[in-house]
Parts: sequence; C-alpha cells; structure tokens
Amino acid sequence: MFSFFKSKSDSDKEESKKLSKPKGHVFVCTTEREEGTHPCGSCAGRGGIDILNEFIFEINERNLFDEIVISGMDCAGPCSLGPNILVYPGGVMYSQVQKSDVKKIIENHLLDSNAEKYIQNDKSISELIYWVTGKKL
Repeated sequence: MFSFFKSKSDSDKEESKKLSKPKGHVFVCTTEREEGTHPCGSCAGRGGIDILNEFIFEINERNLFDEIVISGMDCAGPCSLGPNILVYPGGVMYSQVQKSDVKKIIENHLLDSNAEKYIQNDKSISELIYWVTGKKL
C-alpha cells in the first residue's frame, strides 16, 4: 500500500521532544491601507511595522526566540487606536503602542510573573496595561 506519510525516525522524535511551548506570543497589527481609503487609517501608517521590527530586535538581543513568538497580523479591530498589539498569555490588547513601550511589554508582561497574577486574578486589564506601560486608559 502506498502512503503519503513518512513515519517519524528516532531522530525526528527526539527533535520534537526538544521543542517547547513558548512563554508568550505577540501579534503586531501591520495592516496597511492606502491613505484616505479607511476612515480610521491603519496600524502600519501609525508605525505598526516599526513596532514589529522593534519586538524582533529586542527578542533577538535577549536571545528569547525560543521563548517568545513574534508575528505580524491583519487588522486587530480598533484602527483609530493603533498601532495595536495582542499579547499572550492573557490575550491583552495594547493600543497606541510606541517603540518605547516594547521593552516595557517584554519585561513587565512577557518575562515578569506578576503579569500572570493580574491575568489569573481577573484584575482589570486597564490596571495591567497601566502596570506594564505606565499609561492610563
């Protein structure tokens, strides 16, 4: 019988055991629209691509690519508040993100276990955002 699937070799099985679940995942809105085509503009037009690049730079500088995944994404919703990012754990949406916020989000949300306490204890997301970035909603 012909099969399209190869069985895993012992080395493939060992390699898959080494892969671990990431500590966090950051989705950065990089939606790009031609100016004037949408009443709220776009995250790319407000610096979303620069923020994505800043996250990649900071994660690379800290050698955290095995722990934190960075992805670009299409529209996150509140375009008028962009650039927007969505951060896991917690599924927290940060809006009006600036490059200067990237380090704070990495250190205070992704690497600090206190962020988990905010999320697990159902504290207000606005409290978490204030604690991480210093910005009041």
